[in-house]
Amino acid sequence: MALEVWSFVAQRKRHGATLVGAAVIGGRSKSGVIATANFSGGGFWTAREECSLRSDAVQLDWNGFIDGCDGGSTPVIVPLKKRITTPEGVSAIALSANAVARATVLSVLVTGGGALTRGHVFTIDHPGWGPRFYRIRSATAQAGGVWSISVRPPLREAAASGTALDIENPRCVMVLANPEAATVDEDGETVIQNKTVEWREHMERVNGAV
Repeated sequence: MALEVWSFVAQRKRHGATLVGAAVIGGRSKSGVIATANFSGGGFWTAREECSLRSDAVQLDWNGFIDGCDGGSTPVIVPLKKRITTPEGVSAIALSANAVARATVLSVLVTGGGALTRGHVFTIDHPGWGPRFYRIRSATAQAGGVWSISVRPPLREAAASGTALDIENPRCVMVLANPEAATVDEDGETVIQNKTVEWREHMERVNGAV
């Protein structure tokens, strides 16, 4: 399934991604403890961005893209790169061992020098789930350029040793979360319009059978 890529990165003024869970909070016990439980399976990504649309051509293209999101039912690929979340001095990262679905600890080989740290992000382009976004929770250097990293959310799909961790183009399959607020107003004159668009991770496979 070929997915369209969100093409308005150049119009962004600011953006960010947040991992959202589904915690359920219970009542307070006699000892004063409030119990919580997470039924989200590790959470899912949401993203919010503010964009400045400065020409008729961009505004027309924007409305056409938003309409193609079909009210949030058609997934698209949303780039999520930010300068500070890309590790400096690292030319490539790949899995150095097989990883099972829902794994949260990965063994990776880092080439080009540089170091990984908590907060760095990457994408794995899974065969079934497509490109998915992950953030490093902790990173420990081992011998020969190998690192052990803890990540969130858990892997959406199993991945074989040698699979690339894309640090140059972090991105995620997402659906539009606020279609009612994203369309540009057509008022008959060219004015700069600032729009806020919200995304939610698409929690289904996009290629192949379940």
